[in-house]
Amino acid sequence: MFDLKNIAMNLITRNPAIANNPQAQNYLNVIQNGDSARGQQIADNLCQTYGISRDEAIRQAKQFFNLQS
Repeated sequence: MFDLKNIAMNLITRNPAIANNPQAQNYLNVIQNGDSARGQQIADNLCQTYGISRDEAIRQAKQFFNLQS
């Protein structure tokens, strides 16, 4: 059986735009290590950068991925 997360991470890390981007590598390390505290901090920083609340970001993500509330 295959692990979808590992396959996805392998494809992502082989993308030159990500492999050559230190910030993207930082984000991937957070995901791979399961660092939820750092992930939350990154998410909060992104929300602040885009001037939206956490609730609005979640709403937009659900809408983008066609997920029910």
